[in-house]
Amino acid sequence: MKPKPSHERHSPRYLEGLYQAEVAAELAKHPANSPGLITENDIAGLPPPVQRYFRASGFIGKPHTLNVRIHWSGMQLKRSSDAGWMKLSCQQFNSVPEPMRIALMKGRMVGVIPFEGRDKYQDGQGNMLIKLMKLITVGDSRGTYMDESALVTVLSETFMAPSFALQSYIKWQPVDEQSARAELTHNGITVGGTFHFNEADELVRFDTNDRWQDGKPPKKLPWSAHLEGYRVAQGILYPTRVSATWHGPAGDYTYVTGTIDSLEFNVKR
Repeated sequence: MKPKPSHERHSPRYLEGLYQAEVAAELAKHPANSPGLITENDIAGLPPPVQRYFRASGFIGKPHTLNVRIHWSGMQLKRSSDAGWMKLSCQQFNSVPEPMRIALMKGRMVGVIPFEGRDKYQDGQGNMLIKLMKLITVGDSRGTYMDESALVTVLSETFMAPSFALQSYIKWQPVDEQSARAELTHNGITVGGTFHFNEADELVRFDTNDRWQDGKPPKKLPWSAHLEGYRVAQGILYPTRVSATWHGPAGDYTYVTGTIDSLEFNVKR
């Protein structure tokens, strides 16, 4: 079994403190120099629909993204296909030098019991940690299946920080004029999926067969993320509404939806 990173072993017991410690550990890996600008030469080897997405989204001429902080609102979660929606607050940080994402979610089970969940891929490992009333651990999913699932979630969010798409750990393959396949390899794990773009060169869907649905036992199911409601802020076109769906034998099951208020690139702390 791999040892836990030191920032996880010694960080505060509350998930808010753990989240902040893990973000700080990632920021410490970033180069001190400001990143250069994304150019046409940078995207020349990408499949045509991905190149068009970079141009249409306003990324050409903007700084390379070392990281992104995603500000969410209106997030909702279903714990099962027949359960009701739970309202969540969420803060998220994704980092590019090594594939990494971390999200901290807070809500109330049955509308009463406060809970927190920290979902991440960092240092080559995935983990979903859930606590009730800040102290009682009721979920701590980890292992190879979580590593794979968390890594493919990083891949699905490639264009939240577009420099992800330009890293050597992601390999691209053209599919057709409006879709492209990518494979992400890290820490001995390779995951893949297909990005789909509409006629306006907006990313609208990501599909994969490399994600595991948590359970006893976990099971691998087709999974997709959906993006819509594009708007422009600071010269960048980005989606504002995101959802995720399992595609199982009993039918489709959308289990999370959320609204992106803004994206903050290259944060320092």
